[in-house]
Amino acid sequence: MKNLKKPKFSVLYISYDGLLEPLGESQVLSYIEPLSKQFKIDVISFEKPSDLKSKRQEDLDKKLKNQGIRWHYLKYHSKPSVISTLFDIFKGFCTCLVILIRNKKRIVHIRSLVPGIIVLPLKKVFRFKLIFDMRGFWPDEKADRAGWLRSGYRFLLSENLQSRLITNSDKIVTLTHQAKKRILKDFPNLRDSVLEVIPTCTDLDKFKLSNHQIQITDEFTFGHLGSVDTAYNIDPILNMVRNFQEIGKKVKIIFFNKDSHEYIRSRINKYNLLEGSFEIKAVEFSSISDHLKEIDLGCFFANYSISIKGSLPTKIGEFLSSGKPVICNPANEDIAEIIDKNEVGIIKRLESDYSPEDLFYSLEELMSKKDIRVRCRELAKKLFSLNLGVESYRKIYLDLGAE
Repeated sequence: MKNLKKPKFSVLYISYDGLLEPLGESQVLSYIEPLSKQFKIDVISFEKPSDLKSKRQEDLDKKLKNQGIRWHYLKYHSKPSVISTLFDIFKGFCTCLVILIRNKKRIVHIRSLVPGIIVLPLKKVFRFKLIFDMRGFWPDEKADRAGWLRSGYRFLLSENLQSRLITNSDKIVTLTHQAKKRILKDFPNLRDSVLEVIPTCTDLDKFKLSNHQIQITDEFTFGHLGSVDTAYNIDPILNMVRNFQEIGKKVKIIFFNKDSHEYIRSRINKYNLLEGSFEIKAVEFSSISDHLKEIDLGCFFANYSISIKGSLPTKIGEFLSSGKPVICNPANEDIAEIIDKNEVGIIKRLESDYSPEDLFYSLEELMSKKDIRVRCRELAKKLFSLNLGVESYRKIYLDLGAE
C-alpha cells in the first residue's frame, strides 16, 4: 500500500492474542502494519510473560514506534482460569478507557470475543464505530475444544456476549461464508451489508513458490503444519500414511510444530510408522516458507464440530501460496468448496473406510498435472492474499470513519 493521506480519525485495535506469538504476528501485525500507513493506530494486546522477557519485545516495540503504531502491551494471565481472565479484562478496560479519553477514536476494532467485554460498556459513552472481528464462534470453540459444558455458566454468558456484540457492532467480520449464513439465520433483523467475509490471509511475499519439482515415481512427502490437537486430530493423517506404507508406497510425513513433540511421538508410535518415514521439526513463523519446500502436499484433519463451521485454517493459504496441494477432510462448506471446486487438492473423509490404493492413485493423478503448483499459487493470490485482506479492512475503516 502506498503512503496515503491519513484521515482525521484514528483506530484502536484490541487483541487478546499477543503480537509476539506466531498467530499475532501473522494475523494481527501483518494487517495493522500496512494499514498504519494510512491510519493512526493504537494496539492493545495481551502478551505471555515469557515473550515479554525476550529481546523480541524490545525490537518489536521499537519497530512499531518507527511505523507510528502505539503498542500498549499487557501481561497475559492464564491461572486461575476465570479469575485471571477477569483480571486481564479489568486491565484492558482501564487501558482502553485512558486511550479513549486522551485521544478520541472513531473506530474500535476488536479481535475475537474477550475484547468485546472491554469495549461494550464504553461504546455508548464514546460513540465509536465497532468492528467485531469474530474469528469464529468463540463459545462453541470453548465447548468443542476446551471442554466447556454448553449448559454451563461460562458458555451461556459467552454466547450472550457474542449475541450482544453481533447486534451492537457496526461491522462484523467472519472467516467463512458458512458462518455468515448461520449469523443471518440466527439474527434475521441483521442487514447483510453489516457482515463481511475475510478469510485468514497469507503474506505471499513470505510464502513463495519453490523450484522443487515433483517426481511422482519418488516418495510423496506430506507436511502437517501447526496445531495437532483440540481443533485438529492427527490420527486419521497417521492412519493414512500407515495405509500407504502397508500397500508398499513410499511416503513420509513431516510435522512442523512448536511444542507438542511428545504428543506427536506418542501418536506415531501407536501407528508404527516405518523408521525414517517421519520427522518432527520446531520452526519459527519466519522460516516456515523455507521448510515447506521439503514437502509435496499439505495435510490436516479438522475435527467435525459446530465451531469449525466458522473457521478457515491459516495453513490452507500457506500451503497453497507455496504451491502445495492439500489433502484434508470436508470440515466445513468453505474448505470443501475451495479445494474441490478449484482442483487444488483432495477432500476425503479420512476417518472413514476407504481404499488406500484408490486414494494414492488420486494423489498421483493430481500431482502429475504440470500446472498444479502454479494453480495453487494463483488461487492463493485470488483468495488468501494479504494485500486483499488489508484492502478489505482499509475499505471498512474508511466507510465507517466517514459515517
